[in-house]
Amino acid sequence: MLKKQLHLDPLLKRRIAHFKTITRARISLKLLVTFTVFTLFAELFINNKPLLLYYNGRLYFPLLRTIILGTELGLSNQSEVNYRELAQTIKQTGNGWVVMPIIPYNAIEQDLDSYTMDDNPKGHTYIGLALQREKQESSDPRDYQWVALHHMNDMLLPLEDGSSATYIALRFADNISGPARLQFNEKTKYVTAYVVDNHTDTVSYNWQEIDSNYGIKVSQKEIYIWIKFADTMQGLLLPPYKPSFKTRHILGTDRIGRDVLARLVYGFRTTLMFALIFNIVTYCIGIGFGFIMGYKGGMFDLLFQRLIEIWELIPFIYVVMILSSIFKPNFILFIVIFTLFGWTKKTWMIRALTYREKESGYVQAARCFGSSTSIIFFRHILPNLLPAILTSLPFSINSSISAITALDYLGFGLPPPTPSWGELLATGTSLFLTAPWILLSVLTALIAVLLMITFIGEGLRESFDPKHFTIYQ
Repeated sequence: MLKKQLHLDPLLKRRIAHFKTITRARISLKLLVTFTVFTLFAELFINNKPLLLYYNGRLYFPLLRTIILGTELGLSNQSEVNYRELAQTIKQTGNGWVVMPIIPYNAIEQDLDSYTMDDNPKGHTYIGLALQREKQESSDPRDYQWVALHHMNDMLLPLEDGSSATYIALRFADNISGPARLQFNEKTKYVTAYVVDNHTDTVSYNWQEIDSNYGIKVSQKEIYIWIKFADTMQGLLLPPYKPSFKTRHILGTDRIGRDVLARLVYGFRTTLMFALIFNIVTYCIGIGFGFIMGYKGGMFDLLFQRLIEIWELIPFIYVVMILSSIFKPNFILFIVIFTLFGWTKKTWMIRALTYREKESGYVQAARCFGSSTSIIFFRHILPNLLPAILTSLPFSINSSISAITALDYLGFGLPPPTPSWGELLATGTSLFLTAPWILLSVLTALIAVLLMITFIGEGLRESFDPKHFTIYQ
């Protein structure tokens, strides 16, 4: 029914059919549209608020509420509910159910609790030792005795074994054959836990790789030694956290514990919306002034040319720095700034095209029949300008994305904690050696988006302005 109602121009149909034959342009368009729709509804998939919550006999929709206090749910805290903790409580008690998003974090939330302890000592300053009666590793840092690595000679775990006091100590080595030593350094690869009973060694060394999970049987009893590493005396790790499916930080976190995937998705939405709004506004302004300049000509055209040339001499980056220091930067302010300095290029293009079109036969005929300027523009000239506008639009969007990303990277863009690719790029660059996943994630996303838009632009250019010897595969 819809196809019957739409009467597309035969030329437009041929152009659309030609675009579909360009494989990489067609696939890029589908992927970009899919990603855009996904980001528009990102709160359904990436958010720290549940989609549905049934608790104490009542049904809640936290996603539609600004904030729900703990007292409203019958909890003791008067602050906003921590829904991840509530989900764990509900799982243990069975008092209700909760539907959390796939990624239970938003773009500005700092998660400092998901990571406790690590098996690898690299970069950590505290070591923890725990005794377990069962051959099961403890995940609670409170079960471990923590001490700084440079105080390893002070670590002895008391074990009451009948009437005698038994202690567990550690020794380190660079090679599996020893020699054993107290000190821990960057060359350490092996560790052993051994028994000191009345200050006498009662077991031989059992060397283990230091980054493996293991238990050591002590004194012929099922007592196992577990070793972990952390950044604090409480057994906590400090961000940035490495990628983990267990904690649902799929791409890890940044330096203050914010989820990288969430900031990538929300940053993509912010960047793409900025590029689209900016280009729509500047093309509208450019089409208006460019048409008037090209159609009227004469002194009006000369005067506007000189004004535009003077306007283009104003340094854009200095204006951004000055206005950012005077006003609080925000999305609307940057739209205004970019529009003030971005409309001139579109105006030059539309002016040149209008000069060409107004001398064509169909425009001269319309004038002879007494058509008004508005009818000539909307019915005759504008449809013939659309191919040039559509083919240049993707490349203009690419330039806009690159510009706002560069400003965010330099620190003159959107204010924190607004998610942006430029801020992620700056963070990833500074933490590349310790957290390479940040830079790799944002670079992959940025390159992929720019490539997709470029391929779409190539497809549109080939479809709307074909050249005999140009072939895209």
